[in-house]
Amino acid sequence: AGSLQEKTLHFYEGTYKSPWVYFTWNPVFMLMLFPLAVVFFPLLPRSAIYASVILVQVAALLIIVNTMNWRYYYFLYLGSYFLFPMIIADIHQMLKKRKTLSCTHAFYYNNTKL
Repeated sequence: AGSLQEKTLHFYEGTYKSPWVYFTWNPVFMLMLFPLAVVFFPLLPRSAIYASVILVQVAALLIIVNTMNWRYYYFLYLGSYFLFPMIIADIHQMLKKRKTLSCTHAFYYNNTKL
């Protein structure tokens, strides 16, 4: 039975160990959004264009500069926080377009009956 401070520090130090470090201090899982956004270009066009611009910069760093230092890729991590709202906006636009198309189709169908 330890104090609250000891328990908190024990929990905190545990976050530095794999696999928890990837979910707390270095969220690598968020970086997967960039290639996924490009793959889903027909559904998420704005997000795919944004992700492509970022990924071109990453490719240039890897190929031209040939560096793997994380500080050069921090913009990728920060850029993922802008990708979330873009994906939400694309989904909202897609749902809005589907609703408009279904209303137009229903209007056309109801007005062409004899």
